[in-house]
Amino acid sequence: SVLVSKDMLYSSTTHVEMSNIKDLRRNYEPQMSITAEKGSNIIAMGVVEDFIYLNRSSSANTLQVWLRRTQQKVGRLSAGSKITSLLTANDIVFCGTEAGVIKGWIPL
Repeated sequence: SVLVSKDMLYSSTTHVEMSNIKDLRRNYEPQMSITAEKGSNIIAMGVVEDFIYLNRSSSANTLQVWLRRTQQKVGRLSAGSKITSLLTANDIVFCGTEAGVIKGWIPL
């Protein structure tokens, strides 16, 4: 998954890395890195304000919530069934599920 939010580039496979877009040509070291559990891949990712939302292959029906600056896991959100899509817009997190339900959360 690749995502751009507020001049920051986020990429994820087995871990999440964040880099400043302006520094990419000079520095390839990420400013932040979050590692997923062993044997788990990150399927989808969203960023809203200070939070990163991750959908992992090992728990496909939940979103993990991480603090962006401290790389600390602060919670999780259950969608009820397997998450098939994730979208962040206007400070709201939306996810579509395998059951055909669209859920939305507003971070506080």
